[in-house]
Amino acid sequence: MSALQESWGAASPDPRPAWRSGRPRRSAPAAAPADLVLWTADPGWAGPVRAAGEAAGLTAAVAETPDASEVSAGSAGVLIVDLDHSPAGDADSALQAALRLVERLPGLPTVLVVEEESVAVYRGALRHGLRHVVRREEGPDAVLQAARAARRSQGPEKGAAEPKPAAVWAVCGAQGGVGRTTLATNLAVALSRRGRRTALLDLNAGLGVAHVFLDLQPRRPVSELLSDLPRLDGDLLEEYMPRHDSGVRLLPAPLGADLGGFVTAEHVDRIVTVARERFEDLVLDLPAGFPAFAEPALRRATALLVVAAPDLAGLSAAQLALAGAAGGPADRARTRLVLRHAERRHGLTAKDVEAALRTPVWAHLPWDGRATTPALNRGVPSVLARPRSRYAAAVARVVALLDKERR
Repeated sequence: MSALQESWGAASPDPRPAWRSGRPRRSAPAAAPADLVLWTADPGWAGPVRAAGEAAGLTAAVAETPDASEVSAGSAGVLIVDLDHSPAGDADSALQAALRLVERLPGLPTVLVVEEESVAVYRGALRHGLRHVVRREEGPDAVLQAARAARRSQGPEKGAAEPKPAAVWAVCGAQGGVGRTTLATNLAVALSRRGRRTALLDLNAGLGVAHVFLDLQPRRPVSELLSDLPRLDGDLLEEYMPRHDSGVRLLPAPLGADLGGFVTAEHVDRIVTVARERFEDLVLDLPAGFPAFAEPALRRATALLVVAAPDLAGLSAAQLALAGAAGGPADRARTRLVLRHAERRHGLTAKDVEAALRTPVWAHLPWDGRATTPALNRGVPSVLARPRSRYAAAVARVVALLDKERR
């Protein structure tokens, strides 16, 4: 049994229950449960979702009756309701039918899939304790991620292993313009493409641009999240995190120069704590220097990636950054120097930098304007836009190094 299957409970004795082979029957299902039950009248949408679930080791079935009579207590791990293509009729009728089903089967983890988000859907869902809503355009992977979240919200399965907190990779430096956000966004996408649940937190309060690098728009004003810390959990956090096509979830920085002083260490500590329980890899894009509110992020980092440029100004900034990141023996052991533009024609050599800073260069990021500049202008990370570029290859090497850092 795979680790993913274990997170859903024991596998059924027959991994292909009778009611999920061929055309779904309209009578009561066989006793063997399905991990996913898709309540939909659209086989074209159900097929890719079922395939994605089966690729992850999950059994899947389709319910087609207007009242989902196929679904009973114990027959489904998670119910996925296709509101806009439901056997129950239009979206309003489907929502009401889904809410009646939830009342009939209390405690059934449920995900709502919609063409477009609406206040009416959210209000009706939240009144009945349904917090997992996914847009169709986000694709099968987003549906599976929401299904896992819905399952976890019902409490851990008996015998399930306690999930490990995410590895935290803090990308930092003492000066602007050295490519911290470029590295952070590409690193997050590269980790996600390896199948790891990955989040990118833009902590450049008031001035963050990670959403521009990924061509994403904030789902809700992050300033609202900062004032709602007492009830913050993984589900609420994801409501503020748009999903990139690569699978990365981004928490954009609160925008507006006036918000820079509003972010506190308490905010950052709570957000990072919740995100670590939600994801497998957490990439932090930290502001230049080390403001006091960033201290919890530095403290929780698995590794501190200090990005520096090989010139005199860069060396001075790097000295400050290394001193700021390495607050003690433990911090120094976690600090990694990442040198951007390591070629001689672009400034000092790597050996010059190592000699001046008395710190080994852990990774190199080459100057590759043909890969990074067009990608930035298009809002597409270089690892996707130019996967064979020198910069993408350098990011792949950083990912390989991070694998060695995992505990």
